[in-house]
Amino acid sequence: MGNFLNTPKPLIRECEFFAKWTTDDLRILRSNFNKNVMGFSMIKKQFELVMEFKESELETSIDKLFDVLDNDNDGRVDALEFIGGVALCCRGTFEEKSKFAFELYDFNLNAALSSTEMCMMMQSSVLGMLVLTGGTEDMEPDVSVFEELAFQALMISDSDGSGQITYDEFVEWARSNVKVMSLIETLSKISANVTTSVEEEDVAEEEENEDLAAILCGEGNVSNISNLQESVNCDQPAHTKRIIDEMEMADNDDISEALKQMLNADSKDLPNYENSDEAPPSYLQLEWVHGYTSTDARQNLEYLKSSSDTETSLRKFGPNRFVYPAANTGIVYNKKLLQQSFYQGHTNEILSLKVHPGGILVATGQKGIKAEVHVWNSKTLECEGEWIGWS
Repeated sequence: MGNFLNTPKPLIRECEFFAKWTTDDLRILRSNFNKNVMGFSMIKKQFELVMEFKESELETSIDKLFDVLDNDNDGRVDALEFIGGVALCCRGTFEEKSKFAFELYDFNLNAALSSTEMCMMMQSSVLGMLVLTGGTEDMEPDVSVFEELAFQALMISDSDGSGQITYDEFVEWARSNVKVMSLIETLSKISANVTTSVEEEDVAEEEENEDLAAILCGEGNVSNISNLQESVNCDQPAHTKRIIDEMEMADNDDISEALKQMLNADSKDLPNYENSDEAPPSYLQLEWVHGYTSTDARQNLEYLKSSSDTETSLRKFGPNRFVYPAANTGIVYNKKLLQQSFYQGHTNEILSLKVHPGGILVATGQKGIKAEVHVWNSKTLECEGEWIGWS
């Protein structure tokens, strides 16, 4: 995707403050642009009017910022590239930024983007980021990169065959596209280096360390203990509570010695799960299954029907969802979203699997003396029927 994305550069000093913007700032910027500019480029006077609401926060003059953004020295700044670039580097979630960019490039206001509009949105935003980082023309990604991405998006996500995709369809496609998400991650790293949050966290950490040092040295106020008490969860080991109780009873001068004794004490009050019949508390949730049952099993991977499948997408990319077993779990894999969902009703290894011609219901059979056959819904993952005792 071009030298710029292979070796990203940080935001240039004059543009660093854009990384502190929010999507609300973006909408004000766009509103000012719509009020003061006709067309898609800005001269210096128009740029001053558009940026006037942030002038007090600038570490440089608006004139200087304009000269930096006018990288080809033609006396104009490409507005779509500028706004798109700021949208990429500002604060906000991927969905918030995508929503703003989607609305910005929806020129005919029909809540959908054509292939041309989508290509322009991606290209202009990346080129805008290139300008904000001081990149040169030879670092620009070729337009064919964005044309190919726009074509793929339409082929996969244009469910009604209209030649356009909605915002929800675009986000779903982008989230499933490794190349796009890799690009977003790369661009996010550029702006991540320029935020005040790191400085704020450093200050907070220093203050916290000072408070802790004061307590450990017996110089702090016992009132700090109440804050510590609030942070202790009732499920934490008993020795933690003992430390706090000891601190509450001690004088300021005795706190340091009390802490040393408690922290060095034998951890006999710690929960001993090794010698306990009870399992430790857990709140685990299955997210991903690696592997596939192939030993002693054949023809146990089948395609499922999806609402997003169209005649065009089926012809070019094949079905989007398929189902297969791994151990005692039935796995439904969505290759567009790169997600798995699970049917976990079986108690033994699944050896056989078949999908109903309707493409939704799945029948799976497990091994055992009293084998079980389950029929379940691949969308809801609920069991529709169960037969026990097959042999």
